[in-house]
Amino acid sequence: MKRVYLLFLTVFLFLAGSVSCDNQEQKIEIEPSSIELGFDGNLQVSSDGGVFVITYNIVNPVESAKIVAQPAEDWLYDFNCDTFGKIAFSVGQNEDEQSRSAVVPVNYVSEEGDVLAEAEFAVVQDAAVPVEYDYILEAEYFDGLYYAQQFSINYNYYAWISSKPFDDAEFFIPGGIYYVFDIYTATPPEDESNPAPPAGVYTLGEYGSTEDMTFSMESRRCYSVDFETTIYNYFVDGTLTITKNGDEWTYEASLEDTDGKMHYLTYSGNAPYVGDKPVDTGMKRIEHDINTVAVSATGSYMRGDDEVMEVSLQMQDMEMGVWHGTRIYLDVFMPYDVDGNIENGTYTLTRDNGEPGTIVEGILNEEMQYPYPTGSYAQYYDENSDDFLGLFDSGTLEVTGDAANGYELVLDFVTMEGYSVKCSYSGPLTIIGIPGPYSTLTDDHTLDLAGAEADAYFYGDYFLTGGNWIVEIIGEEEGLTMDIVADTLHLDFAEGIPSGVYKACEKSYLGPWEYQPGSMSYGGSLSGTNYLGGFEGDGNVSQYAPATSGDLIITNHGDGSYTVSFEFLDDKGHTWDGEWTGVINLIDDRAMGAPPAGAPRSRFNVPLRK
Repeated sequence: MKRVYLLFLTVFLFLAGSVSCDNQEQKIEIEPSSIELGFDGNLQVSSDGGVFVITYNIVNPVESAKIVAQPAEDWLYDFNCDTFGKIAFSVGQNEDEQSRSAVVPVNYVSEEGDVLAEAEFAVVQDAAVPVEYDYILEAEYFDGLYYAQQFSINYNYYAWISSKPFDDAEFFIPGGIYYVFDIYTATPPEDESNPAPPAGVYTLGEYGSTEDMTFSMESRRCYSVDFETTIYNYFVDGTLTITKNGDEWTYEASLEDTDGKMHYLTYSGNAPYVGDKPVDTGMKRIEHDINTVAVSATGSYMRGDDEVMEVSLQMQDMEMGVWHGTRIYLDVFMPYDVDGNIENGTYTLTRDNGEPGTIVEGILNEEMQYPYPTGSYAQYYDENSDDFLGLFDSGTLEVTGDAANGYELVLDFVTMEGYSVKCSYSGPLTIIGIPGPYSTLTDDHTLDLAGAEADAYFYGDYFLTGGNWIVEIIGEEEGLTMDIVADTLHLDFAEGIPSGVYKACEKSYLGPWEYQPGSMSYGGSLSGTNYLGGFEGDGNVSQYAPATSGDLIITNHGDGSYTVSFEFLDDKGHTWDGEWTGVINLIDDRAMGAPPAGAPRSRFNVPLRK
């Protein structure tokens, strides 16, 4: 009996232990997950919309599970739940005069696709605020020009929408209101013979931008007071909506100008664009391929710094005294070393020139009485010495060799008319006028401008990038001259020089809020921004230094007085700085006509001595 009792006791303890384990397992049940949003109630947003972030926390998270949020409304979009604890999304602009709302479901989903937890929040968007327009025009006339890709990698359209047509001489008619839109799109026209921009909403782009579905800040409103006076309004914000219904086009614009005035414009009707073609100026064009060998080549330094220079190259296959053949002109940005050797490699023609290794395209300047070509082009002279022009539209220049042993040049270009111009050259090539550092400063220097007087010459929109001024502050012993550009919103001479911080220009032309770094021509003329000292009369100076970098700060006090402060670095590593406050004498030089592009625009020179 004793053994049976022990056996029974053992079985009892085993069963008791089993029951105890089962009870313990039941107590370790996993709690379900839940989503705690970082706010209660609705998310209220303005009619403008924007980008928003909702925070959340997961109670009892599960490995590899993730948050998914995506409503059915298309005005809520770009949901991003990649960052744990945050749901980012965009709300579109509400253009209706009624508010709207939508529920956003938020699910916590396992790796297998099971929904572990659910939550939701509502987005309530305000109704659009009705715009009170200061100018409203239902236009009756449309004129369009199509420039294809002449000025941008994107396709360019120029639309004039107006209350009156242009007169027979293509001038504004007095009393007429003319809006012009400089439109860009990445989509080529469906029909090149009848080009038109695609329907859609175009927004005002940043300055200098030619992005897809934008119109540039060169777009404007023009009101013709009389034959001699036109008032211009430029825009800081706005949209242009283009729609098409059959053969009828509708252009509708809502715009804000620089004075804060609102413009509403609409036009419905036929909207044809005429392809821009070179004006017949009497200059005959090359109408055949050319493949030749040059017998001479020369180069002239135009401008640049110690890393890259802009060079005018000229080659011809005609011996001296012969006027039957080809002469080629190239405007090239070429890196070079201290010995004047130009960098070997391939140089490519591009409309985004100014960078090392680029070539400027051929352009026919038609603003003068007698048009003339600039950039890169060929002139062919036939047996009668009549000349024919070929503006280069694409192509390359291959350079090998050095200044000591000569160069090998291989040219392969295509004209605007599609004809090939190929040329090779082997021999010496000297770039005339490459400057070295010309600063006479031997140490850092702070200018003494006590008692200095100042003049400023206004050239209007000289570079087509903004209001251009040349400012000269001259004391008894020293001074400085500055060549600056503000932007196209500051073209009123009466406003004076705009306040701002001006940076050194790093391109081949002055852009907004930039100053032209100092340079000296081969003949000793100073251009751009320079320190001046050692005045000798007749505009000659014996001490000088360029501004190559640094900030120029101009403050217009609104009463005719200004504060000008600066800290520049010269081409030898010396700092020259200073500050001046006083009245600047403003001179409107637009009526006198601006000097030719690239010409020295300073009254100060370095006398050349033997």
